[in-house]
Amino acid sequence: FSAYEPGGGLIGNIAEKDLTEVEGHYGSKISIRNDVADKLIQLKDAATRDGIFLAFTSENSGYRSSKKQTKLYNEWLQGKHKDIPYVAPPGTSEHESGKAVDFDLRAMANQESFPEKVVRVAMDRFGFSSRQDAIKALRKEHADSTYEWLVENGAQYGFEQSYASGKNREDWHWRFNPALLNKGDV
Repeated sequence: FSAYEPGGGLIGNIAEKDLTEVEGHYGSKISIRNDVADKLIQLKDAATRDGIFLAFTSENSGYRSSKKQTKLYNEWLQGKHKDIPYVAPPGTSEHESGKAVDFDLRAMANQESFPEKVVRVAMDRFGFSSRQDAIKALRKEHADSTYEWLVENGAQYGFEQSYASGKNREDWHWRFNPALLNKGDV
């Protein structure tokens, strides 16, 4: 893996033949290194069996070339991505290694249209008088359950949250770590 890590010769320069396109739910797709793709697909399939539908935030939420990372970083510096708290400088992003994934934790909740009865129960349960507040709370519950599923199950497939604490915490950003696979078979 060292050639793919920051400072390595292949960081941000992975050949197309060494990448696999992986489809998430709701039409989301990313490219990821071939040696990571099978485990990502297994993770997604296991989540689906448990009623969790994993999607990716965008086509940029898997592998990013150095050129793509540079463009994203420069746009972020110019204030064009106010919804993104931080973008790593080119040559330092785990996305350039081809083993990082950004999951859209709210994708399942945003696809869900809640029946009126569910909204009314949520209004009572959360103490809201507004339907919109209840729907917002239901969507947050869906996002939280997606994140909790990843925390509980990700390591079985070799995935760990990259930034799990502190001011730079990113619940959506996960990386493949093959050392996790030695702790138990899937």
